[in-house]
Amino acid sequence: MAKREVKVAAIQSKAFYGSKDEIVDNTLAVLAEAGKDGAQICCLGELFSMEYDRFLQREFEHYKPMHTIAEPIPGPTIDKVVEIAKKYRMYVIAPIFEKAFTGIYYNSAPVIDPEGNIMGVTRKRHIPAVQSLEKLYFRPGDGWQVYDAPWGKFAIGICFDRRFPETARILALNGCELYFNPVAAGGYVKETYELIARMRAIDNAMYSVFVNRCGDEGDTHFFGDSIICDPWGKIIASGEEEENVIVSEVIDLENVDSARIDSGVFRDRRPELYDRITELHLF
Repeated sequence: MAKREVKVAAIQSKAFYGSKDEIVDNTLAVLAEAGKDGAQICCLGELFSMEYDRFLQREFEHYKPMHTIAEPIPGPTIDKVVEIAKKYRMYVIAPIFEKAFTGIYYNSAPVIDPEGNIMGVTRKRHIPAVQSLEKLYFRPGDGWQVYDAPWGKFAIGICFDRRFPETARILALNGCELYFNPVAAGGYVKETYELIARMRAIDNAMYSVFVNRCGDEGDTHFFGDSIICDPWGKIIASGEEEENVIVSEVIDLENVDSARIDSGVFRDRRPELYDRITELHLF
C-alpha cells in the first residue's frame, strides 16, 4: 500500500507579556527551527501574535486598545510567516486577531502554502463568553474549509470549536484526514483538554493535532500539552509543559482509511436519524 507520509509540527510557544514584535519574533524563531528540521506542515497556537490572558480579564479599560493588535490578512505578521513558509517549503497555519473590515474582527487562522500563497482563512465558528470575553471582540466565522496538499487533506477548528463534535465531523465528511485545533488553553480546561483531543480523533478516525501555548500571562497559566493523536486516539507526540518546543511526528495518512474501516464510523452512520441535532430550539 502506498504511503502518504508527512512530517507534522505543533509549535508550542512560550506565553508571556511583551510587545507584539517580541511575541511574534519568539514564536517565528521556533517555527523556523521546525522548518530546518524538515517539518512539512506547522500549526501555531491560537492568536499566536498576542497575549490571550487579556481576553480573560473583566476590566474594560483595555477594550479599544486591544483592537489595535488586529491586522488584515495579508498584513505585517502574516507577511513574516509567508517568508518562513517559502524558505522552508512548508504549509503553515498561523492564527491571528484579524481585522477583516472597519469594525469587523475575527479570530482567524490563515493557511500559507510552500509557495507563500494564502490558501484560505478559517475563522473561529463558536465564540465563547464563559471564562473569556471573546464575544466582545470577534464575530463568528462560518464555512467548512478543507485544504488540499500533495499528501492529503487537512482542516482547522479553533479552540472552543473543539467542544462541538459537529465541527470535526463535518470537516471529516468534507474529506479532512488531519485535523488541527490551535488553542489558548489555561488550567481551567486541563481536565477535559486531552480527552477532547483524543475523542475528535476517535470520533472521525483521523489524525488530531491540538496546539497550545505554555507559561504564564498575568494570573493565567497555560499548560502546554500540545499533542498529536493518531486515528485510533493514541497520543503519539506531546509537548508536555515545555516552552518554545516543537512537537512533531511523521504520520502516514493511509492510516486514516485503515482506522475508518476498523471502526465503521462512516460506514455505519445513520444521518436520517439525526435531524434533532439541527433543530434551532432544543428545549
